[in-house]
Amino acid sequence: MFNEKFLEVISKEGVVSIVTTGVDEAHVSNTWNSYLTIVEENKILIPAAAMIKTEKNIDFNNKVKLTLGSHEVMGYRYMGTGFFN
Repeated sequence: MFNEKFLEVISKEGVVSIVTTGVDEAHVSNTWNSYLTIVEENKILIPAAAMIKTEKNIDFNNKVKLTLGSHEVMGYRYMGTGFFN
């Protein structure tokens, strides 16, 4: 289940970094918060158009790390917050 702050962050524009690992090394691709779609309590769909290396890496190793954030959401002390998983 995603908490309120997370849902607020993805409702604002910001960058999402997707980190995958294939046979050789880590690979990072980026997209925007507005492209994320929550389909269940704990599942996010991310369009993978033109993310060829990302798709190949996920076929090899389905463990994915994400970072995302928005400067429009109040953080702990200042504007801007993000998440890592």
